Amino acid sequence: MRFEEFKQQPSEKNYYEILGVSADATLEEIKKAHRKIVKDTHPDLVGDESKREEFSAANEAYSVLSDENKRAQYDHNNLTEKKEDKKESKSSDEDKDMAEFLNSMKDDKEMNFILTLSKGIPGMEEHIQEYLQSAFKLYKDKKKYEKQLRELQRKQDGLKSDGRNFQPRPNYSRTHERKNIRNLVENLGVEKDILGNERLVDTETGQRIGHDSFKSIKYVSGVIIATDILDNKRILSRRGDNSHNTFKDIEVRDGLVIGRDIIGNERLIDKNTGKTIGYKSYKKIIKEGDRIYGINVIGRKEEIEL
Repeated sequence: MRFEEFKQQPSEKNYYEILGVSADATLEEIKKAHRKIVKDTHPDLVGDESKREEFSAANEAYSVLSDENKRAQYDHNNLTEKKEDKKESKSSDEDKDMAEFLNSMKDDKEMNFILTLSKGIPGMEEHIQEYLQSAFKLYKDKKKYEKQLRELQRKQDGLKSDGRNFQPRPNYSRTHERKNIRNLVENLGVEKDILGNERLVDTETGQRIGHDSFKSIKYVSGVIIATDILDNKRILSRRGDNSHNTFKDIEVRDGLVIGRDIIGNERLIDKNTGKTIGYKSYKKIIKEGDRIYGINVIGRKEEIEL
């Protein structure tokens, strides 16, 4: 094939794979790889005609990669094309994620109400768009962490099925167990397992509390806050159970435990059970004297009944 013809079209063959070298291989590495293949596949040397096709492919690859100009054109035609394919694929995935995200927001009555209010108000629509972009980023992060969670779960299941379950026996030594425990508060501690997950333990008996493990467990202002692998947070009781109500963030403010969702709205939480109080979320929750109020999206103050 003349260089002018080769220059016009990308090759379907991967010459680097044929020679078994990387795309940034030096000329000396390419020559060495070619010599080895010729030695192993040359029909006159090995007496095997079935090797002729492999021998010819290696010669074709060498004729291109050993020539500086041909190699540069080959890299341009093939490697650039692969980069463009990856870019298009990434763009397609981004569009798909955005479509799924917007579809998930259709059932969000509060967001639809905000969007309706924002129409026609100067500057408000731009502010809402920024809100949506932030929420979309969190949505993508959630999908990413969900994938990581599935991979970790498969890894853990694989260890169990292979007979290599690293969970300690129920009657393990308390002395041994305490080597893996950091104290949380009073007789509560946190044990980290082989995957780096944490769970509550009783430091007096060395026994585990509850069935769930988390990315991290912290004790903040009298409240046990657990963070899962998706970076969502929830409240644990001293028995280790929880209500499965999760939030992007949990804050202890003015003696109140407040959960904040993906778009920044707040819910009041019972610090003992982890359950939400009431059925509504607010832009802001405040405490005035002995009363607690929620500020809704239009700025109206509503008292929250405990």
